[in-house]
Amino acid sequence: MDSTPNPSPALPGGKGTVLVIEDEEVVRKGIASILSKGGYAVLSASDGVEGLEKIREHAEAIDLVLLDLSLPRMSGAEVIAHLKGMKSRAKVLVLSGYEAQAMGVSGVPSILKPVRVRELLAQVGKALEVQERR
Repeated sequence: MDSTPNPSPALPGGKGTVLVIEDEEVVRKGIASILSKGGYAVLSASDGVEGLEKIREHAEAIDLVLLDLSLPRMSGAEVIAHLKGMKSRAKVLVLSGYEAQAMGVSGVPSILKPVRVRELLAQVGKALEVQERR
């Protein structure tokens, strides 16, 4: 039985595995639900340390890391730095409620909270498309 959800016909969808690192449970679950309905497999973590553990555990499966920058125990910027040091193939997409903070991470695309469903799915698809062209 295939465990990958079917994308909703009303929403843009895609394929791949996305790790969502977000400390606000409601936001994390909402994003995971949207991504699942868009056809993505989703892993989640509630802070930077847990996120890095998931990255290590599922390194080959994770196509995209979608993370907040303001995380407990380890900031999103620190997670990104570790990810680069691990030479992970996963792309990164920052989710932030603060425009200046999101723009402070050089070379990493970002989405501002609150995020709209279509915008989230479009940005995730775009980030994964860039990865596939390499």
